[in-house]
Amino acid sequence: MFRFLRWVGPKLVAIGMPVPGVLPENEAAAYQTWIQQTALHVEQYSPSPQPTISVILDTSQTSHFPLERAVASIRAQKYDAWELVVCGVPDAPSLSDALHKIRSEAVLWTNSSVILEPDALRSFAGAFDENTVAVYSDWDCIDRDGRRHSPRFTPEFSPELLRQTPYWGSCHLTAAGHSREISPDQSGFIRRVPRMLWHSQDEASLSTKEVHRNTSSARASIIICSRNPKRLSRCLKSLRPTLDSRHEIIVVAHDVNFPAVDGAKVVPYHGAFHFGIMNQRGVEKSTGEVLCFLNDDVFPSTSDWLERMLAQAARPEIGIVGALLLYPDGSIQHAGVVVDRWHPAHVGRFQKDSAYWPWLRMTRQVSAVTGACMVMRRALWDELGGFDVQFPVNYNDIDLCLRAAERGYCILIETKAVLVHEEARTRVAVVRPEEAERFHQRWAAVTDRPDRYFNPQLSTEDETIALPAW
Repeated sequence: MFRFLRWVGPKLVAIGMPVPGVLPENEAAAYQTWIQQTALHVEQYSPSPQPTISVILDTSQTSHFPLERAVASIRAQKYDAWELVVCGVPDAPSLSDALHKIRSEAVLWTNSSVILEPDALRSFAGAFDENTVAVYSDWDCIDRDGRRHSPRFTPEFSPELLRQTPYWGSCHLTAAGHSREISPDQSGFIRRVPRMLWHSQDEASLSTKEVHRNTSSARASIIICSRNPKRLSRCLKSLRPTLDSRHEIIVVAHDVNFPAVDGAKVVPYHGAFHFGIMNQRGVEKSTGEVLCFLNDDVFPSTSDWLERMLAQAARPEIGIVGALLLYPDGSIQHAGVVVDRWHPAHVGRFQKDSAYWPWLRMTRQVSAVTGACMVMRRALWDELGGFDVQFPVNYNDIDLCLRAAERGYCILIETKAVLVHEEARTRVAVVRPEEAERFHQRWAAVTDRPDRYFNPQLSTEDETIALPAW
């Protein structure tokens, strides 16, 4: 039970939910221990050559913080090639005047609320080269007594997440000549240093904004594989009020003679369960420009779930779109899949939220999504050749996502599309050894490194987001 109760903490808002991004008391204590352990494992290195960095300390928006702590942290840097420009105080140059005078290769944008770690400049410089547009890092908050809290572990550059929240925080590096604001559509290399390089004296907050997408007029074919008439009936009953007349439902009937299914095409399938072949049969009978693969134990919670997913799938850079799937108790069953050195993990499974990963319920890029609710353009399905028949039971959805990403498409989790997945919480997933071996052989280049859309400082052992033990 502890795996889905971790989110409960002492700092609650009036409605009884945790403050987003604020650690409960037990996790706050664990974070202090993690800080001490991490300090013993910091790699020391010096970039070569050393770019000169102009540190722009802007006090215009944060004048309530004294400069002493911020300036002291800059002067304590274990890096020599830097200059300090203070803006926003009496007799200091304006920001625009200061930018015209600098002759450095890079600019660190900061303000008086920011306290840098002693090796921050060295770490930023180590990730910077002539092709780099910007560098950002993990960060946290710090109180007047020096106690650190509210960590912000970050993914690699995620434009969709950046559109909703400034997850970089208020301190980052850019190449000289670039503005402080980095567009989510920015071209060029944007790099992340997955370490806590600075601390904010501001109170912890998690500002978000809604990103509106144009609607899509595409016709969707919803393909459901089922051998359970009762469950299928419940699924269709919940599904139909959320669909308009342009969409169609295809039911692939696995070794069962369904009675007449009103408003749906029924495609018979006989033989052993094979996720790829069964769905391929459904695709062959479909007429939509967009395909939606849906389990028969998934039920919509939001009426616009499909329209939101279709709007995302209509973007040419997006390959596959997944949905936020919840268990009946409201805890997470699927909010994106992390693919790294361990078994692909449904990140945050059994949790209702995560203060370590406050982006969990935000729409963002991920490495993969589950086939329990997956939307993609039919043209891309044809381009990829559908689900690989070498994965009849496991990894077929993950493999499809990785093949789409390999071709340059983004995989997206649309968390405003919410459905309930009644998958048994206690059911033990059986992974066929031959499928696991085939998957890891094929995708060794992916699984041998940390997932780019997660954070290597966090663990997903048993799929719970946690700090790793050294």
